[in-house]
Amino acid sequence: MGTSARWAALYGLLLAAFTIYLLLDTFVITRVYAAAPPAASQAAEEAEPAVSSEAASGEETTDSLPQEPVITETSYQDDSLSIALTQYREADTTIYVADVVLSSPGSLRTALAQDSYGRNLTETTSQMAQRAGAILAINGDYYGSREAGYVLRNGVLYRSTDSDREALVIGEDGTFQIVEEGEASAEALLEEGAAQIFSFGPALVVDGEVAVSPDEEVG
Repeated sequence: MGTSARWAALYGLLLAAFTIYLLLDTFVITRVYAAAPPAASQAAEEAEPAVSSEAASGEETTDSLPQEPVITETSYQDDSLSIALTQYREADTTIYVADVVLSSPGSLRTALAQDSYGRNLTETTSQMAQRAGAILAINGDYYGSREAGYVLRNGVLYRSTDSDREALVIGEDGTFQIVEEGEASAEALLEEGAAQIFSFGPALVVDGEVAVSPDEEVG
């Protein structure tokens, strides 16, 4: 084998090794950038227990005690939270809808896989929900598979690098809005009262109207 052939073989070997590393780094190798407080613990620390005048004076009545939740296979109801689950078929697709009514927007919280902000960190939704003490849980935006996109969880800003995607912003008052990343910085949204930001998109429904075309690719 000549010198040029050996260099070509070495170059091919290095290129293959680098490609394999890039694939592993993108999809397999986990990296933890910051630890996050467990959602349940953080919520408990921030919550202030309500004490009635009867309880404070030692004359607690039945009306002042929290009511036991009423739970069925498709609903949950307690003093501060109501959830109703509905399943139906549309366009050969099974659709699940959760109607949620909260007495306080503070009950709407998020959690991170393995209680950490990082890359390629994975955990099932049910595991995260159990650890956080959630009653209803859905999966999020898969931020860890991307290099850019806003990441704000429970008022903590972990990533402010914008992308060409839209972001779902949930305010401290419970309001929802969809913004184009780059048109409003993550820092500005946080200052305006954002509590959660999910980098996702495109938005499917805006102001009650379908916002995508039948031919548009939706990841």
